[in-house]
Parts: sequence; structure tokens; C-alpha cells
Amino acid sequence: MALGDRETVTVGENTFFILPFPPFVALKNLATLQKYVLPIIGKLAGGISAKPDILEMDTEKTEDIGNILSGLDGALNEIASRLDAESADVLLHIFLDPEYISVKDPATSKTVKLTAPVINQIFTRQTFLMVQLAAAVVKVNYADFFARFKSHIGRITG
Repeated sequence: MALGDRETVTVGENTFFILPFPPFVALKNLATLQKYVLPIIGKLAGGISAKPDILEMDTEKTEDIGNILSGLDGALNEIASRLDAESADVLLHIFLDPEYISVKDPATSKTVKLTAPVINQIFTRQTFLMVQLAAAVVKVNYADFFARFKSHIGRITG
């Protein structure tokens, strides 16, 4: 990828263009992200290791729902304690920075920065899509980090 290239991502009915963070910005943002997310992942991994069959359970079966929820209890509690309104706001502002994200305006076909008014226009009553876009920004910026981390963990545990 050349400096200044943007990745194109479609979320819902909109096309977004994500400019990767510069390295020092990426590291700073990663530090903030890990503060909130790693403890949740740790609890989730603990729940799954305690009940490995949880991943095979059927969410359509009433009897499995209780087992799934009990296995995820630690992760759900961690989400509730770590991701309050303020932290969610911090994370979304970091990963939906208009300096790094633009969107094709469906009405004019022009590309515009993802400013607060544009966010309001696109994501009102579609909050899940806003979180989905933030996840795409994380993927664009840290896919290599997670892939390398996963391969190193595999060597340590394998």
C-alpha cells in the first residue's frame, strides 16, 4: 500500500474510504484500544476454556442459551464494567476520526469527510453500522499486528 492510499469498505449502503493511521498515531490508538478490549478478550477466553463446547452450542435451543450465557458471564460482566458511555465515546471518536475516514455521499456521489453531521445523517437509527465501521477501521489499521501476534502465540503455545 502506498502512502496516502485508502482502503474502500462498504458498511450498510455506504462506501467509506479509510486512510491508515500514521505509525505513531496507530500505536497510541492501539494502547487505548487494548486498555478496554484485552480484559474482555481475556474473560471471553477464560469462559470458552472452561466450557469448550460453548462454541458448538445452538442459540436456537432454549437449554443451550443458559449454558452460553453462563460461559460468557465473565466477558459480559467485563464489557459492562469497561465499556461505559465515556469509554465507548472515546473509542468511537478515535476510530471514526474524519481526518482518516471519508464517505461517498449517495445524493451527490461526492466524497466527504466523516464529520459529526455526516455521522448523524448516516448512522441515526443505525448505531450497529457505526460500530461496524469502527471495527473495519481497527481491521485496516491492525490486521498485520493481529496476524503476527497470532503466529507468535501459536509458536509459544504449540
